[in-house]
This record gives sequence, C-alpha cells and structure tokens, in this order.
Amino acid sequence: TFFLPLLISILGHLSFGQIQKPELDATNKTILEADNEVYFDETLQRLVAFPNARLQSRQVLLIADRIEYDSNQSEAFAQGKVILSDGEIRLLAKSLQINLMTGDFNASGIKFGLHPWAIQSEEISRQNSTIKILDSSLYFIEKEENEPNLKVRTIELNQEKELSLIHISE
Repeated sequence: TFFLPLLISILGHLSFGQIQKPELDATNKTILEADNEVYFDETLQRLVAFPNARLQSRQVLLIADRIEYDSNQSEAFAQGKVILSDGEIRLLAKSLQINLMTGDFNASGIKFGLHPWAIQSEEISRQNSTIKILDSSLYFIEKEENEPNLKVRTIELNQEKELSLIHISE
C-alpha cells in the first residue's frame, strides 16, 4: 500500500540531536532561556526554565512551558506544549526527554508530519538509531471522518539498516 512507505519515509526524518562528534567552537553552546529567570534546582541537579522556555543547541530548537536541562548528561526534559524542531521537521508533544548529543528521545502525546500528511501518536522514542512508535495514525492534515488513514499499534524502525522496517503490529 501507499501509506506504509510514506510512513517509513516520514519516520526516517526523526534524527533530532547531534549524532556527529561535536567540534569545540562557539556554535556548539546550548542556550536555555525563559520569560522568568532560569535557575539551578539542587534537588533535580538541573537547570530549570519556565514559563515559555526555549533551549537552542546547534540546529535543535526546543520550546515548552517548562524545560529542565542537565548539562552533564546533555539531556533536556520538556513539559507542556512542547515543540521540537531541527530545521527540517517539527514535532509537537505533551512531554519530551532528549539527549542532545545522541539524538535519542522519548516523547508522548505527539503530532508531526510533512505536508500534506500528519502522524498522531501516543508515544515515539528513538534509542540507538531505532525509532519505536506506539498507537499511531497516519492521515491527511485536513483530517476528515472518511479519509483514508493507517492506524498501527507498534512500529519499530532502525535508521542504520538498509531495510528499515523491523516490526509492525495492529
């Protein structure tokens, strides 16, 4: 069918983060800011920014109601109206955890796509170049009740393998 190759193509774009070895220069710094002052939470051992928090790290831009950033692990935790972009694709979510060095992430309550298609999912994660998607639907952005769509319970996709599709279940 047409939908499955399209879904695989869209998922292939999910490689947020800095998978290449970073060079040490001024463009590699991570900037965390918010409408209120950013502070260090001793209990969490992270920088905390809210409301309207923004984190910029090379090509990755993360926007959310609240962002916590662990600079030792290069991990960010975002909650509430999350927008993650790498310049090519934009992912909307309720919550997100991302490693800015590897690009590995876990997000819940997601919606993203490439016009005119959209994917809505309960959870999407990327671990060691393998993307896993749970309870997802692929549909036209202007979703109508009788439009063609594809619903799947689980998809696993390995971005390093030539034959990317590992497992699909309904």
